[in-house]
Amino acid sequence: MKISRRFRITIFVVLVLAVGMGVANLPFAGTTVARAAAKFLSSVAHNSSLVGDGTTALPLGIANNGVGTNQLANNSVTSSKIASGQAVKSFNGLFDNVSLVAGSNVTVTPSGNTLTISSLLGLTSVSHDSSLTGDGTGTSPLGIASGQVTRSINGLTDNVSLVAGDNVTITPTGNTLTIASSQPPQPYINPLRVATLQWYSANETGLSYTIPPGNAVLLAFDGANMWVVSGHQLFSEVTKIRASDGANLGTFNAGTERPLCITFDGANMWVSNGEDNVLRKIRTSDGVMVGGFPVGVSPKNTAFDGANIWVTHGSHSVTKLRANDGAVLGTFSVGSAISSPSGIAFDGANIWVANTADNTVTKLRASDGVTLGTFNVAERPRKIAFDGANVWILSDISRTITKLRASDGTNLGAFTMAAFPIDIAFDGANIWVTTSGSVTKLRATDGANLGNFSVPAGTGSIAFDGANIWVTSGNTVTKL
Repeated sequence: MKISRRFRITIFVVLVLAVGMGVANLPFAGTTVARAAAKFLSSVAHNSSLVGDGTTALPLGIANNGVGTNQLANNSVTSSKIASGQAVKSFNGLFDNVSLVAGSNVTVTPSGNTLTISSLLGLTSVSHDSSLTGDGTGTSPLGIASGQVTRSINGLTDNVSLVAGDNVTITPTGNTLTIASSQPPQPYINPLRVATLQWYSANETGLSYTIPPGNAVLLAFDGANMWVVSGHQLFSEVTKIRASDGANLGTFNAGTERPLCITFDGANMWVSNGEDNVLRKIRTSDGVMVGGFPVGVSPKNTAFDGANIWVTHGSHSVTKLRANDGAVLGTFSVGSAISSPSGIAFDGANIWVANTADNTVTKLRASDGVTLGTFNVAERPRKIAFDGANVWILSDISRTITKLRASDGTNLGAFTMAAFPIDIAFDGANIWVTTSGSVTKLRATDGANLGNFSVPAGTGSIAFDGANIWVTSGNTVTKL
């Protein structure tokens, strides 16, 4: 600051007087020199490091860029003196001169006030196990593989809840959810019977057809027609009847003197002969006999397992023949040496054989003939029918129908018939049993007797055509 000579002389005089007189005797006692000087200065001269002129209107201050490195004392600026948001005080715990260094596959590029950090390489794919699909790229994103989770239930997603409706219970146990009905199963209604208006009682529909020239003894259905075997003293014939209206479509030589059973394999009828120990194969399209195949002694009843024909015979055994060419695939023992096997049926996986003299039935695995069990039934079992879950065994001398659970042979009940039973069939809901001059209808669920229906005397074989029950009687067949 520059002070004029006149002002210096004045201050000097004042100071001399003050020294001699004492400060207390000055006219501005208690006032600082700066304040006193201010009463005489109109402005203060300074360089560019300051601003203002020292007056109240323009007080002195430090100019922008007025403080340089030389004006700051060493270590005089610390982070606590720097306001938040004004500067980066540290970088990942580092201070002072911090350098960013590019590692593998990374570039660091400064440009003005911008620092660009880039990856030189990206992932081309992601490795994963079989529970995921895709490679993690935009064109093939990762996803959950099929068979790993249930993605929806009946179109529902996210949090789906199963709610038990009427007569249904839902019981969770561990990872098992058991859904059960609290009501017994309702009687089955055969849709074909409904479609053909045959759902009324059987005794209201009877139609009979004459089979020339002898007694009708056997029945089998081929999906459209009923085949009826009639026996004679020296030979037998088989007649093809259209199931819809009973029209006779042809009578053909059955090639046997004593026919005992007839079975359909999907294209042919197989007829067993108790005289010459031969099974005969008749083509259903035209009635032509296309083969005769020797089997065991006195072949009786036959069954088809979807690929093979099984036949019981007198040597306490059952023989398996390939249906397409009649080749013998094996002979398997059943019952005891005196068992005399008779009736036979297929349950979808196994063959069931009635052992007449033993009062038992034997369960054979159809694939290889291995015996899976032998089960006691009423006296002299002769015929067998399968209802989709159970086998029903007709025992004639005891007038009893026994129901066994097919899965394990458990006895589910025995039902007494009023008369000597002859043959048995299943219609999709009920068991039908022929006796002399009548047919009895049993409910398959519990064996309840639903009615007895009269047919001509001499009742014998019985079969179901998908809508109606057919019964042989003498030289006629009756359609119920």
